[in-house]
Formats: sequence, structure tokens, C-alpha cells
Amino acid sequence: MGVVGLVNLVSDSAEDPAIYAALDAAARALLDGRQPAPLLRLYASRLAFDEAYFGVPVSQYSVELYMAVSCLDYPQLYPLSASPARRLADLRAAETTLPASTFAPFTTAQWLAMDQNTENYTACLDWPRPLIAQPPVPGSPPFLPRSMPVLILGGALDTWTPPAGVPEVQAELGGHSRFVEFANETHVIGEGDPYGCGASIIQAFVTDPAALDQLNTSCAAAIPSIRAVGAFASTLRSVPPVTRISGRATLADLKLAAAAVQTAGDAWSRYVSITGTHDSGLYGGSVTAVNGYRLTLADDELVPGVRVSGSVTVTGSGENMIVTAVLAAKAAGLAPARVTGSWRLYGGSARAAVTIASGSGTAAGSMPAPEGVPY
Repeated sequence: MGVVGLVNLVSDSAEDPAIYAALDAAARALLDGRQPAPLLRLYASRLAFDEAYFGVPVSQYSVELYMAVSCLDYPQLYPLSASPARRLADLRAAETTLPASTFAPFTTAQWLAMDQNTENYTACLDWPRPLIAQPPVPGSPPFLPRSMPVLILGGALDTWTPPAGVPEVQAELGGHSRFVEFANETHVIGEGDPYGCGASIIQAFVTDPAALDQLNTSCAAAIPSIRAVGAFASTLRSVPPVTRISGRATLADLKLAAAAVQTAGDAWSRYVSITGTHDSGLYGGSVTAVNGYRLTLADDELVPGVRVSGSVTVTGSGENMIVTAVLAAKAAGLAPARVTGSWRLYGGSARAAVTIASGSGTAAGSMPAPEGVPY
């Protein structure tokens, strides 16, 4: 993976909430627990999911067109009328003017070495000189008449086109614009939105652009927060136990139940990142997608030494989607346990209701819901 791989993870979090959810815990697992597996798996998921558009039909996405737009329409740090050698010299000169802390904790060289399909710092160095030196937009800003309604949508967690840049965009576009910031959202609002908020606002605007100022955009501020991974446990002993509400269970059994629920949540959070219908557990076992709303676990190991089998099912729609897990958990030195868990898929403060039946008895309790990522 290397440091540039970490740069790519940090950069791609602009569009992938799964990276936001897991990166901190995965980094701590490596630095504090010498566990590289969580971070390596997150990077592998990035390659399989965020970079999946390479090789797809051009009717879906054209990398070549993206590069042409990047090199010819976007401002570069060097003139394309210059030779490749001159362009490189101009780029290096621009780099030297940056404070050393510009991309901290990364160096400028490390940050600029990121995948060039994300940020085209160097990808256009060898692009042919344009035969027609035609600017992409003629004239000077603002480009639109004052009467033109303009709706601008942006995610609060989007670091590629962040909300901080909106005033500049509005000044250049002109028109009569309104910016709507979506809490806890990343890049590209309204595409695959599980809540329907972005799509509903876009549809309302297209239906009646003149009513731009009266659009009801209250749902944008109510997008549930991303529920992050608390920690990748290195042993069952380090797993925080389920908080017992009733019944009898040993501390070890309550930890086993919590590990089982975390494993089920981890399996579901990775559903869109897996290849086909099969995924491997972090430390062993497997997960199989039966359909779009049901997974089957077979000795799935998220916590080393804790093997979890059973089913994970999602019901409902939008922000009201509910996860239900029916599980069998095993760990060395403990009697097998039957664990059930139910929790809301989205929302940062959600909790899971858990029951456990084991050799020590039957108990009910609760715990923080496992990772929840809006796809």
C-alpha cells in the first residue's frame, strides 16, 4: 500500500463514506495494535469499489473523456502551450512556493503523487499542445444573467468540491443562485441517495425553477451522520461488552455477543464493496450475498478467534432501514452462543438491541450499533 496509498484513501473519502467510517479505527489498529489487516482491506475495497469505473463501457463512464476535460477545460499549474519539459519546470516552481504544511501530515511530493484520475496535478504534462487555443467558456464572469435560477448542491464532507468554495462558484456563475449544503454527505448529491432528499430537491427545482427561493430543503440538514467503526479489536478480551439489561450472562458471554453483532454489521457495511456475491472475513470465514437484502455468514472472523455464522437481513427503506442478525458465535474456551441483534442501519447515535443465549443463561441488552454507511 505505502504512504501514497494512504494519500489516495484520504482523498477518496471525499466520495466514499465507508472510508470516513473506518479509516481512523483502521489506522489505530495498525499503530496501536500492529494489525495491518483492517487498513489493507480498506485500501483493497477502495481499489475494487472507488476505482471500478476503469474498463467499463463508455456508455457508463469514459476515462478518456475525463482526461480530456481535465487537461483542456480545467486550469492547470502550467501552460499547455509549453513543452513537456517547460510544463514540469513550472509545476516544480509552483510546488516550491507552498508551505511545507500545506498537505500535512503528508509532504507536497506525497500528496501530488496520488492517483491522477482523482487530481490531475501531473497527468497532463505530456498532453499534446491544443491545436485550437479556445477557452472552455468565452467571456468573463459572471456568465449567467441575474434572472437565471441556479441550484447548487454540496455535501458537508466533500473535500473535492467543498462548501468553502461555493461563494467563488456563485460569483463566477452569476444568475440567481441558492446553495443547499447536505449534512454528512460526500461528493455528488442525489446520485444513489438512500434518503431521497437530494433527488426530491432536484425534481422540485426542475419542475418550477422560478420557485427556487421557496424550495423546501429542510431534509438536507437532517441527513443522518455516518456511524464510524469504534475500534478493530485484536482479541475478544478487548471488545466492549453488551450492556446487560435483564437476564443472566457472564462478562465473557456479553463480549462474545458484542463481537458477533460487530461482525454482522461489518459484513453488511462491505456489501457494495465486494466482488460479485462473495466476501472473505477479515481474519477468516466468508460472507455470501443471497440477494440485495440478505447475507449469510460462515465462520466470519472480524475479531481474531471469534467465528460467527448466521444471517443478516435488512428491511424497510431510506433512513428507516432496519438490520436484523440471527447468529451463532464461537470462541475458544467459551460455550457456543446464540445471538440476535437488531438496529437502525443509519444514524450516528443508533443502538442495537441484543439477546444472547449461552451456557451461562439468557440475557438481553444493548450496545452501540455497528458501522453504518449510507450508500
